[in-house]
Amino acid sequence: MYDAGVSPDDPALRDVFLPRLGHAALSAAYTPAVALVTSAPARDTGHDTGHLGAGDILANLALLAGPGRWRLSPGETAVVLSAGGGFTWSCAVVRRPEDAPADDARNSDSSRDRKEGA
Repeated sequence: MYDAGVSPDDPALRDVFLPRLGHAALSAAYTPAVALVTSAPARDTGHDTGHLGAGDILANLALLAGPGRWRLSPGETAVVLSAGGGFTWSCAVVRRPEDAPADDARNSDSSRDRKEGA
């Protein structure tokens, strides 16, 4: 995050997307580590897919760019984590531009739904 110019308490930092690993691994290692670094919520989005290997980061980026509850609003930032075999980890910090087009009516409730935990 430091290299991307994002501070842990940046109000634009909305979510930290975890690798699509099992719940036990996420609860034991990733969620506590994220909580030590930032108050942004750690998101487990792999319930339907399981671990996709190198595809974890791409699948989570697709959620952030596509329609629906995870789409970033203009100016919002997210951290996307990935993990692979051989003790490899990667991270992407992404921000939707401030001047991005507004969401259409299909997505108008997405920010409210996320905040309410839907």
